[in-house]
Amino acid sequence: MKPSERPASSPDLNPCDYRLWVWAWMTKEVYKNGDPANEADLKQRIRAAWSELPNSVVTEWIDEFIPRVCAVINHEGRQIQQYFNHV
Repeated sequence: MKPSERPASSPDLNPCDYRLWVWAWMTKEVYKNGDPANEADLKQRIRAAWSELPNSVVTEWIDEFIPRVCAVINHEGRQIQQYFNHV
């Protein structure tokens, strides 16, 4: 892929970004019992929340990646999110 074909908006090819709701879900899970006591507690909560994320969700992200790469190439690096807004 030539530099001119790369998306100007990097979330177009980053699964954790093109499915932004995951950050809201992770935040809710991490803080559902209040603020973490310390950094170690925060890290443990993040790991626990991530491990609770259903595999089917991650599979959907992966399945969408190749079509996204093709769309980025076909649209010469322009933003493509509007074609994938089926959240």
